[in-house]
Amino acid sequence: DGFLSDAFAVGVTLYVLLCNDYPWLSTRPGRCKSFEYFFKNGFCAFIKKRRLRGGSHVEELLSEPVIELLSGLLDPDPAARLTLGEAVWAKGARRSASQSSWLDVATAL
Repeated sequence: DGFLSDAFAVGVTLYVLLCNDYPWLSTRPGRCKSFEYFFKNGFCAFIKKRRLRGGSHVEELLSEPVIELLSGLLDPDPAARLTLGEAVWAKGARRSASQSSWLDVATAL
């Protein structure tokens, strides 16, 4: 599904902007150990293990609401992935990125 691929791409782009590094080099099977670890263990386990160039773990850099957002956008299972609010999804059938707690924090500022 093109919309869900776009959501995944937005998640990767947001990760790059926040961490100043790519999460993995390739999503092709057998090409990148980082992606394989992420795919097998999920985003939260991945960021606990993944280190930034400065040595800290990604988990230390990101807030809980942003982790929730990225985890939803980068869900390896397209059926569970957050949408970007596309009108093609029946209301309430899929969670949207705009329903994540990161937006609650951002609007409270």
